[in-house]
Amino acid sequence: MQTLTDALARAVTRVTTGVVIGQLEREADGSWTVTGTRGGEPFVRHARSVVLATPAYDAARLVRLLAPARDARSRRHPYAPIASVATVYPRSDIAHSLAGFGFLVPRRSRRKILGCLFSSSMFDGRAPAETVLLTSFVGGARHPGASSRIGRRDRGDRAR
Repeated sequence: MQTLTDALARAVTRVTTGVVIGQLEREADGSWTVTGTRGGEPFVRHARSVVLATPAYDAARLVRLLAPARDARSRRHPYAPIASVATVYPRSDIAHSLAGFGFLVPRRSRRKILGCLFSSSMFDGRAPAETVLLTSFVGGARHPGASSRIGRRDRGDRAR
């Protein structure tokens, strides 16, 4: 995903990232005033365009005063969290060719995993030579609480 945002930043003449927006205001001339923080410091900027790369509930909070009807619609949409889990293995430990995109897990199999992408097969340079990178997805509407349990063993918490 970082590849997309990096390419966008190179293509556009002026991009500011990493801003935690507190308020977004539309000006009479159609431009925007963005107020918030960046790196813990106050941030105010006037811009012709604003791209919100946030979850729907954060975007809804920002547009609430600008478009109340759109805000009400966005709050009605369910939002199921999904965790992506990246794992790297020595290529010699994986018998499967990994030729392809990955796989989806059907609901009827009753597995916690939703699917897996063969990331190192799909994108050059995603894993060191002689290794494979697999990106698995957990949670979603099927198992909404599962994504919050990812990594608990690493933090010393009991697995559930």
